[in-house]
Amino acid sequence: MSKIILDNDKKEQNLFLFILPYIVVFIMDLFILAEVYFSSNYKQIFNIPENIKLFIDINFIYILMSILILNILISMFLSKGKKRIIEIIMTIVNFFAGFVIYSALIMFSMAKPAIYIYPIEDMNVNVSLDINGKITKSIPNYNNGWKVFVNKEGYIKNIKGNSQISYDYLFYENTLNKIEKINEAWFVKKENLNDWFNRNLSKMGLNEREKIEFLNYWIPRLKNIKNKYIRIQLFSEDFLEKNMKLVIKPKPEKILRLEFLFKGVNFINEKIKEPKIRRFERTGYYVVEWGGGILK
Repeated sequence: MSKIILDNDKKEQNLFLFILPYIVVFIMDLFILAEVYFSSNYKQIFNIPENIKLFIDINFIYILMSILILNILISMFLSKGKKRIIEIIMTIVNFFAGFVIYSALIMFSMAKPAIYIYPIEDMNVNVSLDINGKITKSIPNYNNGWKVFVNKEGYIKNIKGNSQISYDYLFYENTLNKIEKINEAWFVKKENLNDWFNRNLSKMGLNEREKIEFLNYWIPRLKNIKNKYIRIQLFSEDFLEKNMKLVIKPKPEKILRLEFLFKGVNFINEKIKEPKIRRFERTGYYVVEWGGGILK
């Protein structure tokens, strides 16, 4: 009788050692998926492509199937060598699944950059983007570049597609493989965001139409962040040129690019200085772009 108990104890110990590494990776994977689905504002931070969403859904199914497989393995009489091989395979596969999802999520996403074109006469314009990342959405369809007709009032018609539809601006969203470390920022209470943007966007160069469209898009999203203050920063021209290059032909005389980086914080960092606002003169043939992204 004592020999049987010893054999059972040894069998349970071997089984525990067999399952332990897999359970550790399994729990890590669950944490990653929980972060994706239950974070209060992940939808504002990450623009997850459909194929990644599908991958996440598949991974949930994979986890459920893994539990089933584990139960089957527990009930089977496998040799020590076979158990070890299955342990290694399952651990690698599960780790890979979690790693791919995590890699997809750490890509920063720029939400709704909008490009306004103001020529001095009606003209055809070619617009293209060189992104250190991936374009995930566009209106009208980007398709390796926009070929558009723009009138003097700035209304845009897509030459490639339905030329009957008129657009106020060219819209796109993109991921970025890196973001800039910015040493200057404004700290604004959430309840003061409307007043702050109304006052400063005009100083930065946006007209009333652009400002209203900016506020309609960003104010609800920023107020949904669960922090007292919003840290507001601007990407530098050098960073945008290297990571979100905008190429327009014929080349405009001037381009204003206001790409913001937002982050919810609970305290003001007194060591960070406020940037100086540079005025933009809206004369001649010029282009205006605004957009941004939220850091978790």
